[in-house]
Amino acid sequence: MAGGGNQMQERVSRIETALTNLVGETSDAQNNGDSVLSYLLARLEALEKRNEELVAQVEGMADDFEKLVENTLVELDFKAHTSSSAEAEEKKDNGKTRSKGCFICDGPHLAKACPRKEELDVLETEGESDEVSKEDSDEGSEGDSDEESEGEEVVAGVPEHVLLSVDEEIKTLKTWRSLRNFPGVSAFNKAQCLSKCGPDLGMSSLR
Repeated sequence: MAGGGNQMQERVSRIETALTNLVGETSDAQNNGDSVLSYLLARLEALEKRNEELVAQVEGMADDFEKLVENTLVELDFKAHTSSSAEAEEKKDNGKTRSKGCFICDGPHLAKACPRKEELDVLETEGESDEVSKEDSDEGSEGDSDEESEGEEVVAGVPEHVLLSVDEEIKTLKTWRSLRNFPGVSAFNKAQCLSKCGPDLGMSSLR
Protein backbone atom coordinates (compact mmCIF):
# COMPACT_ATOMS: atom_id res chain seq x y z
CA MET A 1 0.00 0.00 0.00
CA ALA A 2 2.85 2.25 0.84
CA GLY A 3 4.48 1.51 -2.49
CA GLY A 4 1.33 2.43 -4.33
CA GLY A 5 1.16 5.75 -2.49
CA ASN A 6 4.69 6.64 -3.51
CA GLN A 7 3.96 5.98 -7.17
CA MET A 8 0.88 8.15 -6.98
CA GLN A 9 2.89 10.92 -5.40
CA GLU A 10 5.48 10.78 -8.15
CA ARG A 11 2.82 10.91 -10.82
CA VAL A 12 1.23 13.95 -9.18
CA SER A 13 4.63 15.63 -8.98
CA ARG A 14 5.30 15.01 -12.65
CA ILE A 15 1.88 16.40 -13.56
CA GLU A 16 2.51 19.53 -11.49
CA THR A 17 5.91 19.99 -13.11
CA ALA A 18 4.40 19.61 -16.57
CA LEU A 19 1.67 22.10 -15.74
CA THR A 20 4.22 24.58 -14.40
CA ASN A 21 6.32 24.27 -17.54
CA LEU A 22 3.23 24.70 -19.69
CA VAL A 23 2.18 27.84 -17.85
CA GLY A 24 5.71 29.22 -18.15
CA GLU A 25 5.88 28.54 -21.85
CA THR A 26 2.47 30.14 -22.33
CA SER A 27 3.59 33.21 -20.42
CA ASP A 28 6.80 33.47 -22.45
CA ALA A 29 4.85 33.13 -25.66
CA GLN A 30 2.49 35.86 -24.55
CA ASN A 31 5.40 38.13 -23.67
CA ASN A 32 7.06 37.42 -26.98
CA GLY A 33 3.79 38.07 -28.77
CA ASP A 34 3.42 41.41 -27.06
CA SER A 35 6.96 42.35 -28.09
CA VAL A 36 6.37 41.36 -31.69
CA LEU A 37 3.07 43.25 -31.77
CA SER A 38 4.70 46.39 -30.38
CA TYR A 39 7.45 46.17 -33.00
CA LEU A 40 4.93 45.78 -35.78
CA LEU A 41 2.88 48.74 -34.54
CA ALA A 42 5.98 50.95 -34.35
CA ARG A 43 6.99 49.90 -37.85
CA LEU A 44 3.50 50.68 -39.15
CA GLU A 45 3.60 54.16 -37.63
CA ALA A 46 6.98 54.82 -39.26
CA LEU A 47 5.62 53.71 -42.63
CA GLU A 48 2.58 55.94 -42.26
CA LYS A 49 4.80 58.94 -41.48
CA ARG A 50 7.05 58.19 -44.45
CA ASN A 51 3.98 57.88 -46.65
CA GLU A 52 2.78 61.33 -45.57
CA GLU A 53 6.20 62.83 -46.39
CA LEU A 54 6.20 61.22 -49.83
CA VAL A 55 2.68 62.48 -50.57
CA ALA A 56 3.71 66.05 -49.65
CA GLN A 57 6.83 65.76 -51.82
CA VAL A 58 4.83 64.49 -54.80
CA GLU A 59 2.32 67.33 -54.43
CA GLY A 60 5.18 69.87 -54.43
CA MET A 61 6.66 68.30 -57.57
CA ALA A 62 3.25 68.42 -59.24
CA ASP A 63 2.94 72.15 -58.47
CA ASP A 64 6.42 72.83 -59.89
CA PHE A 65 5.61 70.86 -63.02
CA GLU A 66 2.37 72.78 -63.50
CA LYS A 67 4.22 76.11 -63.23
CA LEU A 68 6.85 74.88 -65.70
CA VAL A 69 4.15 73.92 -68.20
CA GLU A 70 2.47 77.32 -67.84
CA ASN A 71 5.77 79.19 -68.38
CA THR A 72 6.58 77.02 -71.39
CA LEU A 73 3.18 77.70 -72.95
CA VAL A 74 3.58 81.45 -72.39
CA GLU A 75 7.06 81.39 -73.97
CA LEU A 76 5.86 79.38 -76.97
CA ASP A 77 2.93 81.74 -77.45
CA PHE A 78 5.27 84.75 -77.34
CA LYS A 79 7.65 83.18 -79.86
CA ALA A 80 4.76 82.30 -82.17
CA HIS A 81 3.41 85.86 -81.96
CA THR A 82 6.87 87.33 -82.62
CA SER A 83 7.42 85.01 -85.58
CA SER A 84 4.01 85.89 -87.03
CA SER A 85 4.74 89.61 -86.66
CA ALA A 86 8.11 89.20 -88.37
CA GLU A 87 6.54 87.27 -91.25
CA ALA A 88 3.83 89.90 -91.59
CA GLU A 89 6.43 92.68 -91.73
CA GLU A 90 8.43 90.70 -94.28
CA LYS A 91 5.36 90.19 -96.47
CA LYS A 92 4.51 93.86 -96.07
CA ASP A 93 7.97 94.87 -97.24
CA ASN A 94 7.93 92.51 -100.24
CA GLY A 95 8.04 94.36 -103.51
CA LYS A 96 9.58 97.43 -101.95
CA THR A 97 13.07 98.43 -103.02
CA ARG A 98 15.42 98.78 -100.08
CA SER A 99 17.72 101.77 -100.02
CA LYS A 100 21.21 100.92 -101.23
CA GLY A 101 22.71 104.06 -99.76
CA CYS A 102 23.46 107.55 -100.99
CA PHE A 103 23.39 107.98 -104.78
CA ILE A 104 25.43 111.18 -104.47
CA CYS A 105 28.61 109.79 -102.92
CA ASP A 106 27.81 106.03 -102.65
CA GLY A 107 27.86 106.30 -98.86
CA PRO A 108 25.78 104.09 -96.51
CA HIS A 109 23.52 106.99 -95.51
CA LEU A 110 20.47 108.31 -97.36
CA ALA A 111 20.81 111.06 -99.94
CA LYS A 112 18.93 113.56 -97.76
CA ALA A 113 21.60 113.14 -95.06
CA CYS A 114 24.56 113.43 -97.46
CA PRO A 115 27.13 116.06 -96.46
CA ARG A 116 27.44 116.98 -100.15
CA LYS A 117 23.71 117.59 -100.58
CA GLU A 118 24.30 121.34 -100.84
CA GLU A 119 26.48 120.76 -103.88
CA LEU A 120 23.70 118.64 -105.40
CA ASP A 121 21.21 121.43 -104.74
CA VAL A 122 23.50 123.81 -106.62
CA LEU A 123 23.62 121.33 -109.51
CA GLU A 124 19.83 121.09 -109.57
CA THR A 125 19.61 124.88 -109.65
CA GLU A 126 22.05 124.86 -112.55
CA GLY A 127 19.87 122.27 -114.31
CA GLU A 128 16.90 124.63 -114.18
CA SER A 129 18.91 127.30 -115.99
CA ASP A 130 20.44 124.93 -118.58
CA GLU A 131 18.76 126.66 -121.52
CA VAL A 132 20.13 130.06 -120.50
CA SER A 133 23.60 128.61 -119.91
CA LYS A 134 23.59 126.90 -123.29
CA GLU A 135 23.37 130.25 -125.05
CA ASP A 136 26.61 131.27 -123.36
CA SER A 137 28.39 128.00 -124.17
CA ASP A 138 29.72 129.28 -127.50
CA GLU A 139 31.28 132.28 -125.81
CA GLY A 140 32.77 129.97 -123.20
CA SER A 141 34.30 127.81 -125.94
CA GLU A 142 35.90 130.87 -127.52
CA GLY A 143 37.23 131.87 -124.11
CA ASP A 144 38.73 128.42 -123.69
CA SER A 145 40.50 128.76 -127.03
CA ASP A 146 41.93 132.10 -125.93
CA GLU A 147 43.09 130.55 -122.66
CA GLU A 148 44.84 127.75 -124.56
CA SER A 149 46.58 130.28 -126.81
CA GLU A 150 47.70 132.30 -123.82
CA GLY A 151 48.81 129.12 -122.08
CA GLU A 152 50.97 128.13 -125.03
CA GLU A 153 52.68 131.52 -124.88
CA VAL A 154 53.71 131.24 -121.23
CA VAL A 155 54.89 127.58 -121.07
CA ALA A 156 58.51 128.52 -121.57
CA GLY A 157 60.54 127.69 -118.49
CA VAL A 158 57.70 125.81 -116.67
CA PRO A 159 58.51 122.22 -115.51
CA GLU A 160 56.88 119.44 -117.52
CA HIS A 161 55.01 117.83 -114.58
CA VAL A 162 53.38 121.19 -113.78
CA LEU A 163 52.24 121.53 -117.39
CA LEU A 164 50.76 118.01 -117.33
CA SER A 165 48.88 118.74 -114.11
CA VAL A 166 47.48 121.98 -115.50
CA ASP A 167 46.53 120.24 -118.73
CA GLU A 168 44.59 117.52 -116.88
CA GLU A 169 42.76 120.11 -114.81
CA ILE A 170 41.81 122.06 -117.93
CA LYS A 171 40.44 118.89 -119.58
CA THR A 172 38.40 118.05 -116.48
CA LEU A 173 37.09 121.60 -116.30
CA LYS A 174 35.98 121.45 -119.93
CA THR A 175 34.21 118.16 -119.31
CA TRP A 176 32.48 119.63 -116.28
CA ARG A 177 31.33 122.74 -118.14
CA SER A 178 30.01 120.67 -121.03
CA LEU A 179 28.15 118.42 -118.59
CA ARG A 180 26.75 121.37 -116.67
CA ASN A 181 25.40 123.07 -119.80
CA PHE A 182 23.88 119.89 -121.27
CA PRO A 183 20.10 119.86 -120.54
CA GLY A 184 19.67 116.07 -120.84
CA VAL A 185 22.01 115.19 -117.97
CA SER A 186 20.17 114.24 -114.79
CA ALA A 187 21.08 115.39 -111.30
CA PHE A 188 22.19 111.84 -110.55
CA ASN A 189 24.79 111.84 -113.34
CA LYS A 190 25.95 115.30 -112.31
CA ALA A 191 26.37 114.03 -108.77
CA GLN A 192 28.44 111.10 -110.03
CA CYS A 193 30.65 113.50 -111.98
CA LEU A 194 30.94 115.68 -108.91
CA SER A 195 32.12 112.72 -106.83
CA LYS A 196 34.86 112.01 -109.40
CA CYS A 197 35.91 115.59 -110.19
CA GLY A 198 35.97 116.68 -106.57
CA PRO A 199 34.06 119.45 -104.77
CA ASP A 200 36.71 122.10 -105.30
CA LEU A 201 36.79 121.69 -109.09
CA GLY A 202 33.02 121.42 -109.33
CA MET A 203 32.41 124.56 -107.29
CA SER A 204 35.13 126.46 -109.14
CA SER A 205 33.28 125.82 -112.38
CA LEU A 206 30.17 127.32 -110.86
CA ARG A 207 31.85 130.62 -110.00
